[in-house]
Amino acid sequence: MKHVAAHTAPPQSAPQPMSSRRLLGVLLAAPLVMLPAPGLAQTADELIRDAQTPEDVLVHSMGYDRKSYSPLDQIDRSNIQRLVPIWSTSLMNQSGELA
Repeated sequence: MKHVAAHTAPPQSAPQPMSSRRLLGVLLAAPLVMLPAPGLAQTADELIRDAQTPEDVLVHSMGYDRKSYSPLDQIDRSNIQRLVPIWSTSLMNQSGELA
């Protein structure tokens, strides 16, 4: 008959206190984590001024005034007749309701 020894966990030592140098490092680094990352989101001011920056449309209708007007001038009366749709889709579901 084989004797199987029961597995016992090694004795745990008491947690060591954080050294003052390490604590100082953590305290100095903590504010850096809380700073906002540049370029990840638009500011409220950029969203409000969206109509004045047509080169980077940020909100639907190019601004909160919802005019749906673009000051861009690549399309005008002389070339508008050349515009053609390149895709279309239906927003109706099988019941004939807008999805």
